[in-house]
Amino acid sequence: MSRTFLLLTWTCLALSSVVQGQTLSSAVAQAKKELDAVQSQLRTLDAQIAGEKIPLNADINLLEAQVREEGSTLRDLRREQAARSRDQLNLDKAVKARQVEATFMSSVLRDYARGFLNRVHASEYQIYKEAVEASNARIEAGNLSRAEEFADRLDVVNKAVDRLEKAIGGMTYEGKALTATEGVVDGTYALMGPMAFFTSSDGQLNGITNDVTEEGVKPTAVDVGNGEGINQLINNKVGVVPTDASGGRALVMDRAKDSIAEHVAKGGIVGYCILALGAFALLVAIFKFLEIMRFAVPSARQVQTILENLIDGKKRDAENIANRVSGAAGEMMRVGVNNFHRKRRALEELLYEKLLGIRPKLERFLPFLAVTAAAAPLMGLLGTVMGMIKTFTLITEFGTGDAKSLSSGISEALVTTELGLVVAIPILILHGILTRMARGKVGRMEGAAMAFLNGIDAEPPSAEQPKVKVKSDSEPSDETPVPNPA
Repeated sequence: MSRTFLLLTWTCLALSSVVQGQTLSSAVAQAKKELDAVQSQLRTLDAQIAGEKIPLNADINLLEAQVREEGSTLRDLRREQAARSRDQLNLDKAVKARQVEATFMSSVLRDYARGFLNRVHASEYQIYKEAVEASNARIEAGNLSRAEEFADRLDVVNKAVDRLEKAIGGMTYEGKALTATEGVVDGTYALMGPMAFFTSSDGQLNGITNDVTEEGVKPTAVDVGNGEGINQLINNKVGVVPTDASGGRALVMDRAKDSIAEHVAKGGIVGYCILALGAFALLVAIFKFLEIMRFAVPSARQVQTILENLIDGKKRDAENIANRVSGAAGEMMRVGVNNFHRKRRALEELLYEKLLGIRPKLERFLPFLAVTAAAAPLMGLLGTVMGMIKTFTLITEFGTGDAKSLSSGISEALVTTELGLVVAIPILILHGILTRMARGKVGRMEGAAMAFLNGIDAEPPSAEQPKVKVKSDSEPSDETPVPNPA
């Protein structure tokens, strides 16, 4: 079986190889034929390409030349664009700088125009006020261009320059003035630097005009005498005239000065309370000063003499010296003399008891002065708060346009603080001085008491001195001198 199977297999393989060999030969022949056809087409295409290559190369060369030319043009355009951008940037910077300068000049001219009336004499308001205020009103309306605004501002500057040219060497002009008796009168002004002189049309008033406006734009004319010189100056351009370096403000300040009573009245009820408290504290301080000065304190010589007499057994002489000291100090000295023979502890208690009575007497009313010195500024602060509340109430009702309506509250706020400090500072100083004086008196009394205590511990008398026999409280207290054994 196996042999038969192998024989059949070999036969099939042989037949298959013959068939495949025939197919491969035909495929090779077909491929060779196709290759020949493709090669023919390739040769045809090569010939065609070779024929078209020359004109294409010419076109390419022409295009490359055009590209180079266009690239050069582009680079030139880019350089020109960069240059123009730099020029544009510089122009923008220049425009911004000019705009800043224009804004600054506009601000300067605006401030000058607004402050022009403040730079001239009050009597010149009648000449320039209308034109300047009209210019400011037109500009603030916001309807003008920058050029028109500059023109308006320059018009004010031109007026100022013309005024300056006229004012050099002095000038005269017509106007109105306010007098103390006749009201508003017409007349002629003569401006000499900061000074303005006025003479009325009827010749009745010749005086100096202050630089403080009243009744709108009309300055006050003050008759200061020497009217003939002022009249000659205005009419003849030559004259001897009085001068007022303050421009009339000295007269206004003189009229504005308050008396002490008027100044205190501005502080209101709180100001009067502060002054009443200060006056009472001052009376207490004077009383304490006299009390402390009259408080007698034994001198160191008296204490030493008393101690020597007691040590020597001369109690009577010691009592006489102690009786010369008056008041509580004398009582303490007499206690020390009468109890000198007692033990140190007992004498110390007796003297300390007297010192406890002396200290309150010397230091009484001093705490009141300290309280007054502390309370016066607080009362001033209370008046300040009340004045500010009053001021804000007036502001709520009438606004801030009228300063005179606010002056009462502001005066009360400031004057009460001033009065509080005026009262507190002297009282504080007096309290310190009186406290020091009282402590000095107490210190000297303590020194005298310590001297008595130290006298108990003194060395016993020498052999040449008589010895002292001190009897007890139950025995008679007379001194018995012991004769000297020598």
